[in-house]
Amino acid sequence: MGKHPKASKTVQANTAAAVMTLVQMVTGFVVPPEYQALALIGINIGLRFVTKEPLKWKWWK
Repeated sequence: MGKHPKASKTVQANTAAAVMTLVQMVTGFVVPPEYQALALIGINIGLRFVTKEPLKWKWWK
């Protein structure tokens, strides 16, 4: 069994990062890309250590 992608903290974190990138484009307030990459890498590695079940990719069936 797997979990729905919407329930995944990793998917949520990466979606939030994409939204924050769009906000930066609209507002002009830009965090240096190096800091963004380090933050996202750290978050993804941390979430990888606490992941307990895989995603169920065919959730739409």
